Amino acid sequence: DGHCGTAVLQRLAGRDTGSVDVSVLGREPRGALNALLETPTGPLRLIATHLGLRPYERRLQMRRLLAQPNDAVTVLLGDLNEWFLWGRPLRWLRSRYGATPAPATYPSAWPVLALDGIWVSPHRMLRELKVHASPLARVASDHLPLRAEIEWQAV
Repeated sequence: DGHCGTAVLQRLAGRDTGSVDVSVLGREPRGALNALLETPTGPLRLIATHLGLRPYERRLQMRRLLAQPNDAVTVLLGDLNEWFLWGRPLRWLRSRYGATPAPATYPSAWPVLALDGIWVSPHRMLRELKVHASPLARVASDHLPLRAEIEWQAV
């Protein structure tokens, strides 16, 4: 039926897991996964999403995501579909998470747009962000995956 969703594969126990409805009336249903995970160093909040295609839709969705608890080290990631470099959702993310590298991930065959991202709060914990551009990744999806290296520091 064209239904799709967001999934997170992880090895950590979840203390508080759920979803956030970021759907906008009249547009395709959208959501975000929101999980508070237990790590050996402390709690980690993970928010994974796939935002809408229209600018007004992404603005409403980002406001809902940024209203989520900021009670632990937080990683927000996903396909933001934001191709305006100075669009409000990206400015709001930079305000909360700091300036984060934005490597091109779309289209996977010849990436020119940075539609996907990983943001970490506190920002100082993000050590590296890079695209995984293997031959298999280029055919697995129309977006290339991102890989972040985080240096854990208790908050």
